[in-house]
Amino acid sequence: KLVEDSNNSFNGNMIFSVPSNNGSGGSSTAEAMRINYAGKVGINTSATDGMLTIKKTGSNIFGDSAITIQSADTDQSTLALGLTGSVAYIDSTESGNGAVLPLAFATGSTERMRIDSSGNIGFGTSSPNSYSGYTTLTFNNATYGGAIEFENNGTRVGTIFSDQTSTILKTVANVPLLFGT
Repeated sequence: KLVEDSNNSFNGNMIFSVPSNNGSGGSSTAEAMRINYAGKVGINTSATDGMLTIKKTGSNIFGDSAITIQSADTDQSTLALGLTGSVAYIDSTESGNGAVLPLAFATGSTERMRIDSSGNIGFGTSSPNSYSGYTTLTFNNATYGGAIEFENNGTRVGTIFSDQTSTILKTVANVPLLFGT
């Protein structure tokens, strides 16, 4: 049902309402979505803070996602985005069989990073290494391999890098390299 705003005067808001009693009849309605005069959309909220504002109605972190995108395939691959009071999350699953899907990040249509279904992370590879009992971080580059840099207030203090011939652990001048137990 499309209704006028609450003070019965047109102020440029389009308000979409639904029965407030879960569709079992009656005349009372509750606001479900609003498009304001600036084209901003609010779902489950009258506040339109950004171009799209979605307010969750429950607190179940994975079962009540704020945004869910499903593929058209028979397994219903799903990407879910959500937020609770203490956690923001991105979840990737197959609704059809409950399988955990890898989550890939790309720039310019080229995959740059992947978190596989076991939690292993790969940069420059779509197949992060996996070792039984361990979570791995894999860096792959056809030219030089990979590098991890450590900074303190924007200043590099150490680097670990590897190529086809060596792996190097390096610190900058006046920064000791310590090993402890």
